[in-house]
Amino acid sequence: VFSWGLSFAVILSQHYLQDDFELWHSFAYYHIIAMLDGFCSLWYINCNAFGTASRGLAMNLHKALEAEHPALKLAQYRHLWVDLSHMMQQLGRAYSNMYGIYCMVIFFTTTISLYGALSEILDSGLSYKEMGLFVIVGYCMTLLYIICNEAYHATRKVGFEFQVRLLNVNLTTIDRSTQREVQMFLVAIAKNPPIMNLDGFTNINRELFAANISFMSTYLIVLMQFKLTLLRQSARKAVKTIVRAVVNATNDAPDDDVDDDDDE
Repeated sequence: VFSWGLSFAVILSQHYLQDDFELWHSFAYYHIIAMLDGFCSLWYINCNAFGTASRGLAMNLHKALEAEHPALKLAQYRHLWVDLSHMMQQLGRAYSNMYGIYCMVIFFTTTISLYGALSEILDSGLSYKEMGLFVIVGYCMTLLYIICNEAYHATRKVGFEFQVRLLNVNLTTIDRSTQREVQMFLVAIAKNPPIMNLDGFTNINRELFAANISFMSTYLIVLMQFKLTLLRQSARKAVKTIVRAVVNATNDAPDDDVDDDDDE
């Protein structure tokens, strides 16, 4: 319901902000925006599920250290944590094609919308049409931020925060076998980092969001250079046209005077 509601809000804003965007055009976009919202919601739910599972596992870990036979319990939790880490890694691989295309769509849509808005501002100044394009940019960047930020928090909760909990265990209060299990647990975390990636192409975290902004800026600079070059060429042609008109008018003036003298 939320996905469809957001879809209607985004598309109808384009209808009211852009004069050439007719209402009947909007029916071709509602399901696309709702689908993008649904994919983002699915990613959000999965990442929060991993964080919740890690939090519950960490809470039970401290209870296990205070129970009888803590070494055995710790070994069982270590196997559970490794399974959780593998699930996070497999999630990125399973959805690699879908979310890879998803991120590419967001990247190109944002870049083209920004270029269109800046070009319109240079050509005709700021208007409601540019505001509509900025709405699209804000919407796409919000989706990308949610995906990158939630993956970052899931990785941090399952990996770093869990590791910190183990490092805070007072080894002097537990027996030698439990100490060995704690060390093995830390080694397992180091060797199986819970990193979500798109089948090895790129890791999904806040660095991906920053990298996208960097690439967008680079492409926009190049595109705006082309735009400014075209504007300079148009300005030169206009100046040349004006100069020619002035020169022609100046040359025609003496000829008219000569014709007047001949008539006299």
